[in-house]
Amino acid sequence: MSKTYIALLGFCCKHRRIMLALLVLLWGVPVWLLPDSIGEDGAVARAYEEWWMDPQFDEETKPLLFKVLGGASYLFFQKVHKGEVFGRNEEQSLRIVFTMPSNVPIQKMEELCFGFEAALAPYMEQIEKVAVNYSSKSALMEIVIAEEADRLTFPQKVYAALARHAANVGGVGISVSGFGLQHHQSLLSDFAQFSLKATGSDYLKLREISEQFADKLAQNRRIRDVDIDAVARYSTDEPYEMIGRLDADAISAYGLDIDRVAEALRQQTTAVSRKSLWVAGELQDVAIKFRGADVAASDEVKGVELGDHVRLGDLIRLEKSRIQPEIVREDQTYMRRINLNYLGSREHGEKLIDLLIDRTEFPYGFSIARQASYWYLEEDNRKELMAILGVAVLVVWMIAACLFESWSKPFLVLLAVPMALIGLFDAFYFLGASFDTGGYIAVLFLAGIAVNNAFLMLYQMDEKAKAAAGDLEAEVFAAAAHRLKPIAITTLTTLAGLLPIVLFEDTESIWYPLAVGVTGGLVASAVLLPIYLPMLYLGLHRKRS
Repeated sequence: MSKTYIALLGFCCKHRRIMLALLVLLWGVPVWLLPDSIGEDGAVARAYEEWWMDPQFDEETKPLLFKVLGGASYLFFQKVHKGEVFGRNEEQSLRIVFTMPSNVPIQKMEELCFGFEAALAPYMEQIEKVAVNYSSKSALMEIVIAEEADRLTFPQKVYAALARHAANVGGVGISVSGFGLQHHQSLLSDFAQFSLKATGSDYLKLREISEQFADKLAQNRRIRDVDIDAVARYSTDEPYEMIGRLDADAISAYGLDIDRVAEALRQQTTAVSRKSLWVAGELQDVAIKFRGADVAASDEVKGVELGDHVRLGDLIRLEKSRIQPEIVREDQTYMRRINLNYLGSREHGEKLIDLLIDRTEFPYGFSIARQASYWYLEEDNRKELMAILGVAVLVVWMIAACLFESWSKPFLVLLAVPMALIGLFDAFYFLGASFDTGGYIAVLFLAGIAVNNAFLMLYQMDEKAKAAAGDLEAEVFAAAAHRLKPIAITTLTTLAGLLPIVLFEDTESIWYPLAVGVTGGLVASAVLLPIYLPMLYLGLHRKRS
């Protein structure tokens, strides 16, 4: 094994430039970040735009170019879902989430679900069941694949059928997860949904401030469907009240009085929740509450006979009106939820909403803040974890600088981190895992674990190089070969402990992305580090000599 490894190192050193280019391609060149337009006039700009935006190039060549040159970073940053995902059972089912604009009739969502179920009709023989749960804002469809279905190809066929149907649907955000497909990859998403949290010490004043801010939001043409009485996203219990407007002229025409009409309403105790008809001696509207504005109950009220073929519906006009579903108070502070839709990307929507909030002066004790979507890791947590990663890398560099008494050699140790990240990126993509909090912890782990092998191998090579009297390359290769077996053994034992988590742990658990990330990172580090570290060390040593 040592002879084969030394021969491989010799080959790599002779073709150093090719090996470095291969390492760059494994990491990836960010060609997917190239803009569609240069934004300048001129022949060069026009030629670039015609070439880059050519339909055939865009559909056939560009995806292949991104995958070949983009490497692991393209697969991770463009294809892997980042954020918390709940309730998925990817080994057995496909899960489709639909998000509709606010205040859309629930019948519209029902029609949408029926349309997708119809698209699945050709495949129902291999589908065990289709379960749908929907409200007026969103729907969750779970497609359970039968045991006898081909687990490799059939989910892809179902996914393709859903994608074709989604292409004909407008104004709805659609995402699919399961069976290793990219989690929550948007098939059609022309808007982003946001939720704001308004807080204040006075309930009526908070409503007034929320209404004023909603008017300010609505002035932007990209912001639609602002709702200051929003409920939880998957709640189907949005209460309404029926406002009854009494017709005094009709009451007089039938020879009735207000007291008789009031008594008829009071007898409908199952339907009427607020029955005051007189305020300050004047006739007022009657508020008749129903759960979800129950039409059947309102018809029951209108059908009450008052005699001589006169019905209550002849004297009162009922109108459905939405009311605030709940009053939330915490530590003597009232809270309201404000939902809205933004026509554009989530990133642009976040910047616009944050800018509007910053430019608005709220009274003392009142505030409005954007809430992080539960599909995404909160920005504060992400920044905090990245700061910890930066500190960890700095500490590793300082330890290596003290150990090797050098400013340049510690950078060879730190090369183990991007090599490990290549494996982490690929592992999350090919295993279809969601990069959430466990993924960030895996990055932190790798920053400490992956460099261990680099420390051991670099120290052995450095000691041999200092004592070398003859062929430096042979001494360095022998030192690397001497450390190869311990590196392989420690990596395999670590993987043996992580493998059960990857294979059997619930994918919703924080341990699953943690194990996936560490496993992929260790494998990549164990393969790439023994090849590139001796090669780069020799290059650095020769350059200094």
